[in-house]
Amino acid sequence: MGRRSSSVLGYWRRPTPAVVTLGFAAMAFVPLGGDAELTSFFLTLLEVMLITFSLNMVVGFIGYLDFGHVVFWGLGSYTAGVAVSSFGKPLTFSPYVFVPLGGLVAAAFAALVGYPALRIRGAYFAIASFSINLAVQTIFFNVEAFGGSEGLPLLRFVSYQVATAYYWMLLFSFGSFVTSYVILNKKLGYGLLAIRNDEDMAKSLAINTTAYKVLIYAVGAFFAGVAGAIWGLAQVFVDPDNFGIGRSIEMFVTMMLGGVGTASGPFIGAFIFYGLKDLLVLRFPHLHLVIFGLIIMVIVLFLPGGLVGTLRERLPRLRRVIE
Repeated sequence: MGRRSSSVLGYWRRPTPAVVTLGFAAMAFVPLGGDAELTSFFLTLLEVMLITFSLNMVVGFIGYLDFGHVVFWGLGSYTAGVAVSSFGKPLTFSPYVFVPLGGLVAAAFAALVGYPALRIRGAYFAIASFSINLAVQTIFFNVEAFGGSEGLPLLRFVSYQVATAYYWMLLFSFGSFVTSYVILNKKLGYGLLAIRNDEDMAKSLAINTTAYKVLIYAVGAFFAGVAGAIWGLAQVFVDPDNFGIGRSIEMFVTMMLGGVGTASGPFIGAFIFYGLKDLLVLRFPHLHLVIFGLIIMVIVLFLPGGLVGTLRERLPRLRRVIE
């Protein structure tokens, strides 16, 4: 027991977990300032961060291009929305108790579809994942029980609770970082990276590749699901338009900016992506997408491994400092 606790404590003596933890701790003070606009800004940033951490567990850890990952965000969002609206009257308790349920439903769905879908690779898996997302989105668009194309309004059941949503998002964002970091430094992480580098070789080393892939797929889906649940409750509205291909592109860009397959990449990438996006929308409302696209092209060309990945590649001494 003593060895295990000292091993865990050893992680947090390293620079990456220590600095990232301090970053999360600093963000805990944002709502205390009473600035609603600043709180909303960081709430959105944390949502981008959380869902990017979840995507990174699939793309970065096993190398599967999951263009339909946002479906888990949508499932979590609708799970919380349907749970709240099923009472038929304003809740007398916090609706955020349904947040873990959103994650569990998303994880269960991921395990169900992941077992067959993860048996295919490359472009075939990318197409399959996108198709799954499209199919589920179509169901939400057409089934009246889910609000159909009009979405599911929740305002008559719950009220706006931005500060509460903020701390839930902060908690799970930090949890996704801790989960990512611990996995990468355990036997499970080594097995996942072996699959990413050469899946056939991993099989020859007696790694149960199917079990490893389904497990990390479900874990990533759980965090995407809780992100969707918190976001839906924070906006008091659930809309099938919100988990289209545009969200998937945002997640991929954020992940690539920070560093694919790294523990701190989504944390850094979220600040770069959302900071740039917010700045460009304010300064250049009609040209922000064009300018943002050019900036991303330059970064991808000159920093192909993202900020964290490029620093680790070009400065080997930093590999123990930036993870």
